[in-house]
Amino acid sequence: MAERAKERGFNFLYLRDETQQIAKLYGATHTPEIFLFDSGRKLVFHGKIDDNWQEPQNVKISYLRNAIDEILNGTPVSVPETFAIGCTIKWK
Repeated sequence: MAERAKERGFNFLYLRDETQQIAKLYGATHTPEIFLFDSGRKLVFHGKIDDNWQEPQNVKISYLRNAIDEILNGTPVSVPETFAIGCTIKWK
């Protein structure tokens, strides 16, 4: 992930949860599983990125993008939670 972040020029921090304590605390079950916080560090969205991980060209609903836009516009997130789809987390 560190290489990809540098390669892509990410301008945000990411958490490496070596002990998996944080993932368990938040109830994470899949990868990827998104946790979006507002400026007050309140969890405002939890779930999947969009409605079609297998065929990106056929995405109809971008849950994460919509949640980010709503927060930036000062409105409540209309879909605060979705079921995360992906590989299940392999616990240590």
